[in-house]
Amino acid sequence: MPFAIGQRWLSESENALGLGIITALDQRTVTIYFPAADETRIYAAAQAPLSRIVFSKGETLSHQAGWQGEILDVQNMNGLLFYLVKNPQ
Repeated sequence: MPFAIGQRWLSESENALGLGIITALDQRTVTIYFPAADETRIYAAAQAPLSRIVFSKGETLSHQAGWQGEILDVQNMNGLLFYLVKNPQ
């Protein structure tokens, strides 16, 4: 799967960093900011120990604000996934 700025990924080698956001990339490297740890990592794009976070319609997400919602639809636009979520509040 190709990388795109804004995608969300987990580091397989540093799970404690939490969910990261791709902030920069070029032909050789991908830069990811991990907000929960306030850390940035630069990986070799060809061998990055990363797993993409992808959810499916019908799954339940937990928001950082504390609420949970069911995914009603998933749309892919230029490599970024957008989720339509039913917020019970």
